[in-house]
Amino acid sequence: MDLLRPLMQMTLLLVYALDVSGGEAPSKDIAAAAVAVRQITLASPLNTLIPVETLVAAPDRLEAELVVPDDAPADLGISAWVADTHGRWFRSPRAIPLKPGRQRVSFDLGDGADLIGEPHRAQWTPWSREQIAKAGLFVWSATVSTAVITVPAIALVREQSTKAAPAPAAPAAPVARVAAALHDLELDGFDPHTRTCRTVTGQRWTLALRPDPFPDQPYDGARFMVAAVFSAPDGQQWRVGGFYRQPLLIRDRGDNEEGIPVSPARFEVRFRPSRPGTYQVKLEASWDGGAPLVTELPQLEVTGEPWDDYVRVDATDPRFFSIGSRIDDRRFYWPVGLNLHSVWDLRTRDCCRTKLTPNRIWNGYEAYLRRLAANGGNSAEIWLASWSLILEWRRDWNGFHGTGRYSEENSERLDRVLDLARELGIRVNLVIYNHGQASTGSDHEWENSPWNTANGGPLAAAQHYFTDPLALAGQEQLRRYIIARYADHPAVMGWKLWSEQNLTAGGGHLRQWHVKAAERWQLLDPYGHGVTTHWAGDYRSPDRVIVAQPGMSYICIDAYHGRGSMLAQLIYDGMQAVDGLGRYGKPILVTEFGGSPGACPEPQLIAEHHTGPWAGLISGNAGAPMLWWFEWVDQRDQWSPYRAVTSFLDGEDLRGADARPVAIAVTGGQAPFWSRAWVRPGRVLGYVLDHDWGVLGEVDREHSGVKVRIGEQVAAGRMTVEWWDAEKGGRLAREDIAHPGGTLDLAAPAFKRHLAYKLVRLQGDGAAPPTAAVPPAGERPR
Repeated sequence: MDLLRPLMQMTLLLVYALDVSGGEAPSKDIAAAAVAVRQITLASPLNTLIPVETLVAAPDRLEAELVVPDDAPADLGISAWVADTHGRWFRSPRAIPLKPGRQRVSFDLGDGADLIGEPHRAQWTPWSREQIAKAGLFVWSATVSTAVITVPAIALVREQSTKAAPAPAAPAAPVARVAAALHDLELDGFDPHTRTCRTVTGQRWTLALRPDPFPDQPYDGARFMVAAVFSAPDGQQWRVGGFYRQPLLIRDRGDNEEGIPVSPARFEVRFRPSRPGTYQVKLEASWDGGAPLVTELPQLEVTGEPWDDYVRVDATDPRFFSIGSRIDDRRFYWPVGLNLHSVWDLRTRDCCRTKLTPNRIWNGYEAYLRRLAANGGNSAEIWLASWSLILEWRRDWNGFHGTGRYSEENSERLDRVLDLARELGIRVNLVIYNHGQASTGSDHEWENSPWNTANGGPLAAAQHYFTDPLALAGQEQLRRYIIARYADHPAVMGWKLWSEQNLTAGGGHLRQWHVKAAERWQLLDPYGHGVTTHWAGDYRSPDRVIVAQPGMSYICIDAYHGRGSMLAQLIYDGMQAVDGLGRYGKPILVTEFGGSPGACPEPQLIAEHHTGPWAGLISGNAGAPMLWWFEWVDQRDQWSPYRAVTSFLDGEDLRGADARPVAIAVTGGQAPFWSRAWVRPGRVLGYVLDHDWGVLGEVDREHSGVKVRIGEQVAAGRMTVEWWDAEKGGRLAREDIAHPGGTLDLAAPAFKRHLAYKLVRLQGDGAAPPTAAVPPAGERPR
């Protein structure tokens, strides 16, 4: 066994046992019919195409009969071409000269045909053969000619297979041994002199290889499976699955994008070590469910400090998120961002009179994420939606291949999106299924699902997607692929199983489905990302049984509402009301809001957009609510709410056993006020909102002489109060206070619409920390 080759390439040869007794034997039947006679006029010196009109799945050959006239050019030649569902062309390396008269031609399209990709660098594999969408012959000459070639027959041919029934008393057939190999093994950081690999903590380490035989369905682990087992110095092990990848260049065409292969397809294993030390690495590979080949790989030497940059539910205050591995040193993380479910949205166009963003998915996300980060955002929700980054969809849509086969272009786009998000400090709440995929009602897409029998799938009804064994097995295959390809990425905030699951056809099956699905995600994900799901409506919509399930790490909800009620109160009630979700002690995120599901008048939308983050902050939400109308934000330059709240929160930490929201009395000014504060020992983070502006956004008055009554429970001592611009961010004023005790009133500066403030006990002061007065028991703050 040749374990190492120069240039970090390796071929692992093995004798692999395949039981072929009772297997399928090739038949000579041809599963294609020749077309009617055609007359083809040459266009030389341009190439002349002769397309095949009837496709055959995974053909072995292209055969044709031609009659070449006497006046044909002397240098006439012919070869074969095929194109896959992405429009990528391959041609046969074999060229045949054509002479006058009748002749037959045959070109190999089988697994070992070694067709040449043009102009891309994809390699011909059995999976390429499965994707053939067009095929034909091309004829060329350097001579100008309009000679007419007659084509009596042209067809794709596939050798039929018939499974022979074994004889009842026949002895067991011998086990055939078929040579199999893993070629071109590439290991990141491989040093041929020390025969070890090197990397640093927190950096992705990748191994890549090409199996032989190459599977005709590379996403199916039953056809081919590869994984690596990493053993740390302390004995802890991680088994990390591999995945099929076709490396692509995403090329911008102005109005669309296309993926151009830049190297042969391969299988990869990705691993991101968190601790330094020497790791032992074993490679496992198997074909067709057989016993795996297990072989030792070079050691992986990992240097650097212990590292953990994943978002998780905080261990000390599970209402919030934090980042890091040490319980005593996990950085507080409060998501602030947008619902970037896709790069364009018809509903935003219709409701907010915006223009549709061109359907350039990677380029669109790059632009949005950069602008979000530049304006203080650190989070976004992104959907694997059929009009965006979905991986599995009906095969007659461009770039898709039906059930169990995934979009290479969208897979590569998602890689890029996550890489950029990490570079910009943005975490992605990744939505695996949007509700329309399993809905025949609201935003229905079931009619286009590859699982629907109408599209060649196995399911007669959308509700079967939650119970049918084939559907559940398909979900497991997709889950394994997503985890293998993306789970090591720190930009993944968590796995959101459904958007608005209560709008699907799942009905009474949703509870059990979520139990099983969450178990599998958490078992397979070696990096421990959180798992969540989501409901349409508001905080009253979620099924409390699912909310309470241990597998639900955090909970996502909508905050849409009718005209006349106030978003800030809805968000507050979602956490703090008697029937609120705060009693479950889990992080709660509003991932859709902005008026009703059909938006609202722009003044109200502006008010809600600006008040939403502040309402989330002082209510104990795990992050700022995410506005749905992202194209409106971008095209109307409505980015300031993100700058405002992130600048205010810089250096702050909302966690703590004693941390809680309280109602704060406000006097003076020209309007009724809605006022709340998040209080923890030594710190009050408060918010004052003009109630009328917060409801409809139609009033715009200036307030002066406003006093914020913190209460009578604040001990005497030295404090600092800072007043902040809640509209655009930035500190307006700062004042040191020597509080003598008793009632503490803070005189606010003049402001319009809303105002934020911080009250901080100065360090070194021996008095008790400031705390706001708590409403009497049973009183619901308003």
